[in-house]
Amino acid sequence: MYRSACDQLMAPGMFRRVSELSLEQRLPVESQYGEDMGVEANQDADGVKVPLGARIATWNCRMGLHAKQAAIDELACDLLVLQECAESDLAKFAQFRFKGPSKKGLAVVAFNGWQLHESPDDPDFSNMVFVKVLDSLGRHVLDLAGVWALTGAPLKYHEQFTKILEFLGGRDTNVPVVLAGDLNASAQGPRIPEHAENVRLAERIGLVSLYHEVNGIDHGSEPEMTLRWIGRGGEEFGYHCDFIFASVDLAEAVGAVQVGEWERWVESGRSDHAPVLAELWRPSANASP
Repeated sequence: MYRSACDQLMAPGMFRRVSELSLEQRLPVESQYGEDMGVEANQDADGVKVPLGARIATWNCRMGLHAKQAAIDELACDLLVLQECAESDLAKFAQFRFKGPSKKGLAVVAFNGWQLHESPDDPDFSNMVFVKVLDSLGRHVLDLAGVWALTGAPLKYHEQFTKILEFLGGRDTNVPVVLAGDLNASAQGPRIPEHAENVRLAERIGLVSLYHEVNGIDHGSEPEMTLRWIGRGGEEFGYHCDFIFASVDLAEAVGAVQVGEWERWVESGRSDHAPVLAELWRPSANASP
């Protein structure tokens, strides 16, 4: 159906996983938040970190979001990062943050009682919505960087990713962070070495791609693509360029990470991107992308 744009350029060992933990080792032991509201939001009363209970996804919807409510419903998210959406299409959502041209921008949307608050640390990058995420009890459980690497920006795609990682690495906080979005950069090209260096930089600051880490997949060996690109002569290429990166301690509490089914999300004409979805607790029995 598609092929790598740069298969012959992939150097063995260029990418690696942070750890070799099995999926079973990553499945969390069932636990609950401590009742003491003075306890940090991601710890129980004994100071032991607990899962967040959130379902998060990123999806480049390729415009027309007003006609794609069924797709949003299928994702059944608590937190959703959207690219290529119009600000007017977000008015029906109670909790959202938007950035970019009003007709085609980047958004973060919260559902099911989750809340988005402005962060005093927000560097106001044009390609990132950076917010504090509060759970339904009003506890600051994580910071979220919704990302869309922009075409026509002064920085190349991989340079935009580097700049965001450098910002995240300089945060002076123990609050975990999730970076989710369309990076327009991948191990399939066109700048494979630069992307590999960004993956290593992410590791050095304590972030991992949840799809790769949880499923035990090396960068560059992805069996599932997230973008269909039609090249010259109608040749079809596939890229895995949509990601959810998260702090390592969050990765250890993830139940499942999936790429949306290609036929349902891309071949159907919904978008040229498939979503990436992560369960920051345990997989839902009733919904899948």
